[in-house]
Amino acid sequence: MKFPLVVALAFVVLPLTSVHALETTNPAEPPTDPEPWIADFEGIDIDLRDGWDGARACLTDGVTTECWDTEAEMLAAVGATSPTVAGFAGGSGFRRASCSSFLRLYTGTNFTGTVLGFSTQYTFLNLSGYGFNNVTSSYRMGGCPAAFYDLSNGGNPLYGGNTSPWATASSMLAGWDNRISSIYIG
Repeated sequence: MKFPLVVALAFVVLPLTSVHALETTNPAEPPTDPEPWIADFEGIDIDLRDGWDGARACLTDGVTTECWDTEAEMLAAVGATSPTVAGFAGGSGFRRASCSSFLRLYTGTNFTGTVLGFSTQYTFLNLSGYGFNNVTSSYRMGGCPAAFYDLSNGGNPLYGGNTSPWATASSMLAGWDNRISSIYIG
């Protein structure tokens, strides 16, 4: 009588194990943690934390990041309506909340140097993850306000310059050049 009981238990246990394995190894499920520092630059993945490999302009939505040779190419790729406004037109693949344009940070004064654009809202973004920590020298705001912070994860002090919608600064306030570590767009 013991033999049929063992066989019956084997049939009960095996199907449950197989179902569990299928649930945890489904390749169709998207990754739970995005890696926005991995950017597509001319069809090649680059890790922005290790350098930009010749890219001069990148745009991220906090999940996907794409880079180009120039800011003009970036603006054209997303259908920007104006270089100063950089609004989105048509079907660019970047996720946006209610902003119709994106924030751009520049490594040089007067909107020169390398540029990093953000279309993400309602989360702190640490610039170190994009190879852009403590290098901002000028900026163009998009259609939403933002806050710039000296430390990661919104750590104070808070930048005191104008970061309201559509504001621009050809240079940072005194003492803030190359000092921004995190931002929040709201």
